[in-house]
Amino acid sequence: MIRLRWFVATLPLALLALFAYAAFEWLFFVTKPSSVSVLPMGERLLVLIQAPVPFVPLLCLVQLAASALSLFAFPRLRALALVPAAAVLAALVLILTDNFLYAIFRISVASSESFARVAYVTIIVASFVLWLRKLDAELARVSRRAIVAMWCVAVAVTGFGGVVIALQQQPAAGVPAFTHDRPNILLLSIDGIDAERLSVYGYARPTSPFLASIRGESLVAENAFSNGSQTYTSLTSMLTGQLPFSSKVVVPPALLRGPGAFQHLPGIARRSGYRTLQLTMRHFADAEDAGLRNGFERGNYRWENRLSTPLTERVYDVARPFRLAAIDRLDARLGRILGIRGPAREYAHVIGEAEDPYWSDERRLRSLDAFLAGAQPWMAHVHLLDTHFGEYQKKGVEDYDAALREADERVRQIFGTLRRTAQLERTIVVITSDHGSNWLTTSRVPLLIRFPRGAHARSESRNVQLVDIVPTILAYAGVPRPAWLDGSSLLRPQDVPPDRMIAAVAASGPALQQEIFVIDVPRPPNHGARTVSAIIGSTWYVVDLANGAMTSGAVAGHTRPQPPLAREEAMRRIGAFLRAAGFRIG
Repeated sequence: MIRLRWFVATLPLALLALFAYAAFEWLFFVTKPSSVSVLPMGERLLVLIQAPVPFVPLLCLVQLAASALSLFAFPRLRALALVPAAAVLAALVLILTDNFLYAIFRISVASSESFARVAYVTIIVASFVLWLRKLDAELARVSRRAIVAMWCVAVAVTGFGGVVIALQQQPAAGVPAFTHDRPNILLLSIDGIDAERLSVYGYARPTSPFLASIRGESLVAENAFSNGSQTYTSLTSMLTGQLPFSSKVVVPPALLRGPGAFQHLPGIARRSGYRTLQLTMRHFADAEDAGLRNGFERGNYRWENRLSTPLTERVYDVARPFRLAAIDRLDARLGRILGIRGPAREYAHVIGEAEDPYWSDERRLRSLDAFLAGAQPWMAHVHLLDTHFGEYQKKGVEDYDAALREADERVRQIFGTLRRTAQLERTIVVITSDHGSNWLTTSRVPLLIRFPRGAHARSESRNVQLVDIVPTILAYAGVPRPAWLDGSSLLRPQDVPPDRMIAAVAASGPALQQEIFVIDVPRPPNHGARTVSAIIGSTWYVVDLANGAMTSGAVAGHTRPQPPLAREEAMRRIGAFLRAAGFRIG
């Protein structure tokens, strides 16, 4: 009888430990700018309830095995049943300790060296042993009523979370699918470059010889512009075909919510039977972080995460960004402690302070080559980062031009792989940039689209934007235009109004270079936007949302020059657009 009681009492223990772990991580994320803190309170609570659920089946199997072993080895080895819960709680102690040390001393195990790693190992082992003893002592005298309460809590929370997750798995209505022609889709974005610095756009130095060689077989937008000054924002707009004013993904950590979380190109492709891959950069350009649900089945090396389970990979719910971030945090720390992962250098790599082979463009190309060897159709998004401003801000023109030539060479290598594998003539290849140099949205960015067999090759001088990419691809494939798109198809020039305004959320350029990575919690009415830029004709306008001050100037190298609007008329058009989008000028 005592053995059976011990068996029954220990079965829900690991689940309760998991819920405790999720609760403390949730408190951490909800009190800082994160994917949780930007949600309304009701959705925050859903995140807390749903986050542990995908881990429950595997953890239940582990706990069942441990409890069964302790039953046969009772009483001498009864502590075997406590191992899963103690391990989870020891991991929680590690995370809490790391949070505290980083908050006070800026010390983290993820970026620590050998001596600190030894200290963290000691913390984990000591806490594991202490939890084993504590749980053993408590369960030895636990009452029958307490055991029933433990079971009720575990079953109720798991059951409710599972039901809510199941209700969130279906895509929103109005998301189409490819039907007949299913071309492969390759989006190549190159970080932070101006069109005027590329020889394909007339720059004197040969910075893009390969792009120049395919110009005649591509649709070339002479005057293309980004819709966001931050990579996170602009690439979310590019993948969704929605302006940040519509999606409200203005600055990180804002993310797509509700039906909008399913309204994007990778989601359409995946619904149509495509394999999907994203190779960009965590925290700055990641679709999962931006809340794109059921989009990229493989993204940014998450498949290497040792703590993921098949269910965590397949479940798309409101808790997914939080769940993946919590997995990443623990995996990075355990990987560093065990010596199987180097110091965390994501941020250092992005801002040019250190080179991390893990996030290098060279590795992205190797990963893409492996992906292309699989079945068709497929969709891939690759963001080349080695031209990032942090890499060349302290260098001269020669170094920057060399970085551009290197990016051009990487594009040539990708085209070579497509040709060698006989996939080029059934693949749409889009080549663009997330924003101009110095995070500007007022300068032209490259945009070349090469369709199979060089179809639709021409130059387009009208103003176009990154949100035009999705409707253009869908139009080529004959997919009906979804109502939620903001962009226009470039396949029909008459559908692109010559006088339309290109709007972007902007960070006003060099004055905010030091603040660009400072994240605030985005809140209405302006959702974290500091300034808004608009391209009207060949003139750019930047409006400070705090005080309404507006500056303007001519777009450098614009190939379709037009007289600027009167200041009052420009402000009227921009103001009307912002009011319609729910934004406010101070």
